[in-house]
Amino acid sequence: MTATARLWHRSLLRAALAGAQVFGWIFVFQFFFVRSGSIAHAVSSLALTYALTHVVVILLTPLAARRLRNGFKRLIVYAALSLSAAFAILAASFAGYLGPIGWGIGLFAILLGVYRALYWIPYEVARERTPGYRNRFVEAGIAVVPALAGLFLTTGVYAPVALLSMAVFVIVISMIPIAFMDEQHEGYEWRYRETFHELFASARRRMLFESISSGIEMATLLILWPLVVFLLLGWSYPMLGIVLSLTYVVAIVLRSLLKRPLNAT
Repeated sequence: MTATARLWHRSLLRAALAGAQVFGWIFVFQFFFVRSGSIAHAVSSLALTYALTHVVVILLTPLAARRLRNGFKRLIVYAALSLSAAFAILAASFAGYLGPIGWGIGLFAILLGVYRALYWIPYEVARERTPGYRNRFVEAGIAVVPALAGLFLTTGVYAPVALLSMAVFVIVISMIPIAFMDEQHEGYEWRYRETFHELFASARRRMLFESISSGIEMATLLILWPLVVFLLLGWSYPMLGIVLSLTYVVAIVLRSLLKRPLNAT
Protein backbone atom coordinates (compact mmCIF):
# COMPACT_ATOMS: atom_id res chain seq x y z
CA MET A 1 0.00 0.00 0.00
CA THR A 2 2.88 2.36 0.73
CA ALA A 3 4.38 2.07 -2.77
CA THR A 4 0.93 2.43 -4.34
CA ALA A 5 0.19 5.52 -2.25
CA ARG A 6 3.52 7.05 -3.22
CA LEU A 7 2.87 6.41 -6.91
CA TRP A 8 -0.62 7.91 -6.69
CA HIS A 9 0.74 10.99 -4.95
CA ARG A 10 3.51 11.45 -7.48
CA SER A 11 1.23 10.85 -10.47
CA LEU A 12 -1.28 13.48 -9.34
CA LEU A 13 1.48 15.96 -8.56
CA ARG A 14 3.12 15.37 -11.94
CA ALA A 15 -0.22 15.85 -13.70
CA ALA A 16 -0.64 19.23 -12.01
CA LEU A 17 2.90 20.25 -12.91
CA ALA A 18 2.51 19.02 -16.50
CA GLY A 19 -0.56 21.17 -16.94
CA ALA A 20 0.50 24.35 -15.16
CA GLN A 21 4.24 24.64 -14.56
CA VAL A 22 5.48 25.47 -18.06
CA PHE A 23 2.42 27.58 -18.85
CA GLY A 24 2.89 29.40 -15.54
CA TRP A 25 6.37 30.49 -16.61
CA ILE A 26 5.00 31.45 -20.04
CA PHE A 27 2.42 33.66 -18.30
CA VAL A 28 5.24 35.29 -16.34
CA PHE A 29 7.16 35.91 -19.57
CA GLN A 30 4.09 37.48 -21.17
CA PHE A 31 3.62 39.79 -18.19
CA PHE A 32 7.20 41.01 -18.47
CA PHE A 33 6.79 41.47 -22.22
CA VAL A 34 3.57 43.48 -21.87
CA ARG A 35 5.18 45.67 -19.21
CA SER A 36 8.42 46.32 -21.12
CA GLY A 37 7.46 45.82 -24.77
CA SER A 38 10.77 44.04 -25.36
CA ILE A 39 11.30 40.32 -25.79
CA ALA A 40 14.93 40.62 -24.67
CA HIS A 41 13.91 42.43 -21.48
CA ALA A 42 11.14 39.90 -20.84
CA VAL A 43 13.53 36.97 -21.29
CA SER A 44 16.12 38.50 -18.94
CA SER A 45 13.44 39.22 -16.32
CA LEU A 46 12.16 35.66 -16.65
CA ALA A 47 15.69 34.29 -16.21
CA LEU A 48 16.23 36.38 -13.07
CA THR A 49 12.90 35.21 -11.64
CA TYR A 50 13.83 31.59 -12.35
CA ALA A 51 17.22 32.18 -10.75
CA LEU A 52 15.46 33.47 -7.62
CA THR A 53 13.71 30.11 -7.36
CA HIS A 54 17.02 28.27 -7.36
CA VAL A 55 18.64 30.64 -4.87
CA VAL A 56 15.85 29.64 -2.48
CA VAL A 57 16.45 25.96 -3.30
CA ILE A 58 20.17 26.25 -2.53
CA LEU A 59 19.61 28.08 0.75
CA LEU A 60 16.85 25.82 2.09
CA THR A 61 17.91 22.34 0.95
CA PRO A 62 20.38 21.74 3.84
CA LEU A 63 17.67 22.74 6.33
CA ALA A 64 15.23 20.31 4.71
CA ALA A 65 17.81 17.52 4.84
CA ARG A 66 18.33 18.06 8.57
CA ARG A 67 14.57 17.78 9.16
CA LEU A 68 14.57 14.24 7.77
CA ARG A 69 15.37 12.97 11.26
CA ASN A 70 11.73 13.75 12.09
CA GLY A 71 10.41 11.86 9.06
CA PHE A 72 9.76 12.65 5.42
CA LYS A 73 5.95 12.80 5.28
CA ARG A 74 5.62 16.20 6.93
CA LEU A 75 8.25 17.69 4.62
CA ILE A 76 6.44 16.39 1.53
CA VAL A 77 3.17 17.85 2.80
CA TYR A 78 4.84 21.22 3.43
CA ALA A 79 6.36 21.07 -0.06
CA ALA A 80 3.00 20.32 -1.67
CA LEU A 81 1.40 23.16 0.29
CA SER A 82 4.14 25.52 -0.91
CA LEU A 83 3.59 24.42 -4.51
CA SER A 84 -0.17 24.88 -4.28
CA ALA A 85 0.34 28.30 -2.66
CA ALA A 86 2.72 29.28 -5.48
CA PHE A 87 0.12 28.57 -8.16
CA ALA A 88 -2.68 30.08 -6.06
CA ILE A 89 -0.74 33.33 -5.61
CA LEU A 90 0.10 33.48 -9.31
CA ALA A 91 -3.58 32.95 -10.18
CA ALA A 92 -4.73 35.56 -7.67
CA SER A 93 -2.15 38.04 -8.97
CA PHE A 94 -3.28 37.68 -12.58
CA ALA A 95 -6.91 37.96 -11.41
CA GLY A 96 -6.06 41.30 -9.77
CA TYR A 97 -6.62 40.29 -6.15
CA LEU A 98 -3.09 40.89 -4.82
CA GLY A 99 -2.19 44.31 -6.08
CA PRO A 100 0.98 44.63 -8.22
CA ILE A 101 1.46 41.48 -10.30
CA GLY A 102 5.23 41.73 -9.95
CA TRP A 103 5.02 41.04 -6.21
CA GLY A 104 2.86 37.99 -6.90
CA ILE A 105 5.39 36.69 -9.43
CA GLY A 106 8.17 37.14 -6.88
CA LEU A 107 6.22 35.17 -4.26
CA PHE A 108 5.49 32.52 -6.90
CA ALA A 109 9.21 32.09 -7.57
CA ILE A 110 10.07 31.95 -3.85
CA LEU A 111 7.35 29.41 -3.02
CA LEU A 112 8.34 27.28 -6.00
CA GLY A 113 11.87 27.26 -4.60
CA VAL A 114 10.55 26.26 -1.16
CA TYR A 115 8.67 23.37 -2.78
CA ARG A 116 11.75 22.07 -4.55
CA ALA A 117 13.95 22.44 -1.48
CA LEU A 118 11.52 20.60 0.78
CA TYR A 119 10.34 17.96 -1.68
CA TRP A 120 13.11 16.21 -3.52
CA ILE A 121 15.29 14.82 -0.73
CA PRO A 122 12.32 13.44 1.29
CA TYR A 123 10.71 12.04 -1.85
CA GLU A 124 13.94 10.31 -2.91
CA VAL A 125 14.11 8.73 0.56
CA ALA A 126 10.53 7.49 0.15
CA ARG A 127 11.23 6.20 -3.35
CA GLU A 128 14.31 4.27 -2.23
CA ARG A 129 12.48 2.71 0.73
CA THR A 130 9.31 1.86 -1.25
CA PRO A 131 10.28 1.21 -4.89
CA GLY A 132 7.55 0.77 -7.46
CA TYR A 133 6.96 0.77 -11.19
CA ARG A 134 5.27 3.49 -13.20
CA ASN A 135 2.06 2.56 -14.95
CA ARG A 136 2.21 3.12 -18.71
CA PHE A 137 -1.41 4.22 -18.87
CA VAL A 138 -0.79 6.80 -16.14
CA GLU A 139 2.31 7.98 -18.00
CA ALA A 140 0.31 8.32 -21.20
CA GLY A 141 -2.38 10.27 -19.35
CA ILE A 142 0.18 12.69 -17.93
CA ALA A 143 1.70 13.11 -21.39
CA VAL A 144 -1.64 14.31 -22.78
CA VAL A 145 -2.15 16.92 -20.04
CA PRO A 146 -0.08 19.74 -21.65
CA ALA A 147 -2.02 19.45 -24.92
CA LEU A 148 -5.33 19.58 -23.05
CA ALA A 149 -4.11 22.55 -21.02
CA GLY A 150 -3.08 24.39 -24.17
CA LEU A 151 -6.51 23.85 -25.71
CA PHE A 152 -8.20 24.91 -22.47
CA LEU A 153 -6.33 28.23 -22.53
CA THR A 154 -8.19 29.18 -25.71
CA THR A 155 -11.60 29.05 -24.01
CA GLY A 156 -11.58 32.55 -22.55
CA VAL A 157 -9.69 35.45 -21.07
CA TYR A 158 -9.85 33.96 -17.57
CA ALA A 159 -8.61 30.54 -18.68
CA PRO A 160 -5.05 31.09 -17.32
CA VAL A 161 -6.43 31.82 -13.85
CA ALA A 162 -8.73 28.79 -14.08
CA LEU A 163 -5.86 26.54 -15.21
CA LEU A 164 -3.66 27.60 -12.30
CA SER A 165 -6.59 27.12 -9.91
CA MET A 166 -7.20 23.59 -11.20
CA ALA A 167 -3.52 22.81 -10.61
CA VAL A 168 -3.93 23.96 -7.00
CA PHE A 169 -6.89 21.60 -6.57
CA VAL A 170 -5.02 18.60 -8.01
CA ILE A 171 -1.97 19.31 -5.83
CA VAL A 172 -4.15 19.40 -2.71
CA ILE A 173 -5.74 16.08 -3.74
CA SER A 174 -2.25 14.61 -4.24
CA MET A 175 -1.56 15.05 -0.51
CA ILE A 176 -4.24 12.51 0.45
CA PRO A 177 -2.18 9.39 -0.48
CA ILE A 178 0.67 10.64 1.72
CA ALA A 179 -1.38 9.63 4.77
CA PHE A 180 -1.14 5.98 3.65
CA MET A 181 2.66 6.00 3.33
CA ASP A 182 4.82 4.54 6.09
CA GLU A 183 6.95 7.13 7.88
CA GLN A 184 10.72 6.91 7.35
CA HIS A 185 13.50 8.67 9.25
CA GLU A 186 16.93 9.55 7.94
CA GLY A 187 19.91 11.12 9.68
CA TYR A 188 21.88 14.08 8.32
CA GLU A 189 25.21 14.79 9.98
CA TRP A 190 26.44 18.03 8.45
CA ARG A 191 25.65 21.45 9.88
CA TYR A 192 24.32 24.19 7.62
CA ARG A 193 27.63 25.91 6.77
CA GLU A 194 29.42 22.58 6.69
CA THR A 195 27.09 21.41 3.91
CA PHE A 196 28.35 24.12 1.54
CA HIS A 197 31.93 23.49 2.57
CA GLU A 198 31.55 19.80 1.70
CA LEU A 199 29.75 20.67 -1.54
CA PHE A 200 32.78 22.57 -2.84
CA ALA A 201 35.33 20.05 -1.52
CA SER A 202 37.64 18.60 -4.17
CA ALA A 203 36.39 15.08 -3.44
CA ARG A 204 32.90 16.09 -4.57
CA ARG A 205 33.89 18.20 -7.55
CA ARG A 206 32.50 15.69 -10.03
CA MET A 207 29.18 15.55 -8.18
CA LEU A 208 29.05 19.35 -8.17
CA PHE A 209 29.60 19.57 -11.92
CA GLU A 210 27.00 16.87 -12.53
CA SER A 211 24.51 18.80 -10.39
CA ILE A 212 25.22 22.02 -12.29
CA SER A 213 24.77 20.19 -15.60
CA SER A 214 21.50 18.75 -14.36
CA GLY A 215 20.31 22.23 -13.38
CA ILE A 216 21.18 23.61 -16.81
CA GLU A 217 19.32 20.73 -18.42
CA MET A 218 16.26 21.40 -16.23
CA ALA A 219 16.29 25.09 -17.11
CA THR A 220 16.53 24.23 -20.80
CA LEU A 221 13.62 21.79 -20.70
CA LEU A 222 11.42 23.86 -18.40
CA ILE A 223 12.10 27.41 -19.58
CA LEU A 224 14.25 27.79 -22.71
CA TRP A 225 12.80 25.04 -24.92
CA PRO A 226 9.11 25.84 -24.24
CA LEU A 227 9.74 29.57 -24.63
CA VAL A 228 11.49 29.11 -27.98
CA VAL A 229 8.66 26.86 -29.19
CA PHE A 230 6.06 29.34 -27.95
CA LEU A 231 7.68 32.24 -29.83
CA LEU A 232 8.32 30.27 -33.02
CA LEU A 233 4.75 28.98 -33.18
CA GLY A 234 3.18 32.42 -33.02
CA TRP A 235 2.53 32.59 -29.27
CA SER A 236 0.05 29.73 -29.55
CA TYR A 237 -0.94 27.93 -26.35
CA PRO A 238 -2.45 24.90 -28.16
CA MET A 239 0.62 24.37 -30.35
CA LEU A 240 2.94 24.68 -27.35
CA GLY A 241 0.82 22.16 -25.45
CA ILE A 242 0.92 19.71 -28.36
CA VAL A 243 4.71 20.02 -28.68
CA LEU A 244 5.12 19.47 -24.93
CA SER A 245 2.89 16.40 -25.06
CA LEU A 246 4.85 15.00 -28.00
CA THR A 247 8.05 15.63 -26.07
CA TYR A 248 6.67 13.64 -23.12
CA VAL A 249 5.65 10.79 -25.44
CA VAL A 250 9.10 10.65 -27.02
CA ALA A 251 10.68 10.63 -23.55
CA ILE A 252 8.44 7.71 -22.49
CA VAL A 253 9.34 5.72 -25.61
CA LEU A 254 13.05 6.37 -25.22
CA ARG A 255 12.91 5.44 -21.55
CA SER A 256 11.25 2.11 -22.31
CA LEU A 257 13.71 1.35 -25.13
CA LEU A 258 16.76 2.18 -23.04
CA LYS A 259 15.59 0.17 -20.04
CA ARG A 260 15.19 -3.09 -21.92
CA PRO A 261 18.94 -3.71 -22.47
CA LEU A 262 19.63 -2.71 -18.86
CA ASN A 263 16.99 -5.10 -17.52
CA ALA A 264 18.43 -7.92 -19.61
CA THR A 265 21.89 -7.66 -18.01
